[in-house]
Amino acid sequence: MRAGSGGSAMLDLKAGPTRAHDFSTLLKLEHMLKDLRLCLDETQAAGVPFPAAATARDLYAAGMGRGLGDRDFAAVLEVLEGLAGVRL
Repeated sequence: MRAGSGGSAMLDLKAGPTRAHDFSTLLKLEHMLKDLRLCLDETQAAGVPFPAAATARDLYAAGMGRGLGDRDFAAVLEVLEGLAGVRL
């Protein structure tokens, strides 16, 4: 991913810790959920669907339901692992 369009400072910062399940907080999951909700409020007001953001909102809301709100937003990986029934 680093060599392609997915390469970024955030990828460099988060890839290793996320693979190690180190969710030391840089940006709380609850704050990412707030931002997703604000984004979707704006797209709804503009009459523009944003299904990818809606899916992300649902995943982060599930993270809140799992008690991950104070952990880093990358802890959403645990939600995905739970849905898949595997630990990555």
